[in-house]
Amino acid sequence: MAHTQELWIIGNGFNKALAQTEQFSEVASAINDIANLWSEFDGLVGEIQEQLKKDTGHTFPDEKIVEFIFTVLHALESKDIFQTMIHQYCFNILFAKFSKSLSDKLLSVARNFINIENKEFYSSISRLLDSDFLSYWQQRREKVPTTLITTNYDGIIDTVFARDKQGHFGKGGMGDYFRSCDSDKHISSCTQEYVNGLGDQQWRGVGFCFNDFAYLESSMKLFTGTLLHLHGSYKFWKHIDSGIELKIDKSATGAFMDCIENDNWFPMVVFGPPSQKLQTIGKYKTLQAHYSSLKYILTGWSSSDKGKQSSSQIKLVIWGTKFNSDPHLLELLKSAIGSPKSNINEVVILLSNETSAKSLFKNLTSNTSHPSKPSFRYVSFSNSQNLLDVVKVI
Repeated sequence: MAHTQELWIIGNGFNKALAQTEQFSEVASAINDIANLWSEFDGLVGEIQEQLKKDTGHTFPDEKIVEFIFTVLHALESKDIFQTMIHQYCFNILFAKFSKSLSDKLLSVARNFINIENKEFYSSISRLLDSDFLSYWQQRREKVPTTLITTNYDGIIDTVFARDKQGHFGKGGMGDYFRSCDSDKHISSCTQEYVNGLGDQQWRGVGFCFNDFAYLESSMKLFTGTLLHLHGSYKFWKHIDSGIELKIDKSATGAFMDCIENDNWFPMVVFGPPSQKLQTIGKYKTLQAHYSSLKYILTGWSSSDKGKQSSSQIKLVIWGTKFNSDPHLLELLKSAIGSPKSNINEVVILLSNETSAKSLFKNLTSNTSHPSKPSFRYVSFSNSQNLLDVVKVI
């Protein structure tokens, strides 16, 4: 009998749905505040956003607006008439200034995420998770191997799904595997002190170093059955000069924030033109491993017996994303589902309405010509429902 595993892909719609439920009404305002952190970009794209909505009647994601700006700049740069009017140096300045503004905004958003965590926001969510849910979820994951992929940058998914029945973090999420780092090249004394003070028990989550990348095959095994932030997180940081990538531990966020002010750290967050997201993932070894893990799960091939297809059947659960700003994920899923060797036998979609879910499923299966097309189920998540009741029917 084929062994079943589950692959969950969770987007920002999950957070929005959670905020609208009675169970989490106490923290609804704080959940919405997380979404509002991205208002930092209003100064860059707000006016264009408003004009496009006025002209077209549609609201475009900030990332689409960013892509539009870069596209226009590149188009102008390539036209002979503008090359005679505007020196290439000026185009370089425009690109550099806009890119710098984007980086500054991302850095500000990451800091605000840390501030929210320090206000015990995630502890409040954890308190609202009843023991029945935690117990059920742990038993389910023990029975059916489940890998959770999120494109969100916050820790809500981790708090809800990466805990055991005692409320502690289980496998995956914000506290699990770690890698040690042994290089101190190009690191300030502040950062060196921070790193030395962590120790192995806190150097966890994404602690890959620039000299520790012979891990790809082992990481795919390691990450299967865990929770992965495919597009990074406010907790994931890269030291630009040395290449070190790490996950900051909550107990040391204050010390690390001091280091950010004095050293060249940048949050590993994939935000920007949708068509360039895969390229951005490639800049970070940790996120490369996460993305490779997703591809590894979708191919259905056994790493222990190369060349032999795995017999594991996959239930694909999509919660709160239509991949509008993630074409790389949409194409990856379409390719996996459309393959004659596809092991995806069921697709479960949770969106705000069934029409959107059916439309997404139609898109996902548009490349499928073989007879083993997966089955489809739509699951609703109403305001009055308890999280446990919804998860049970998935």
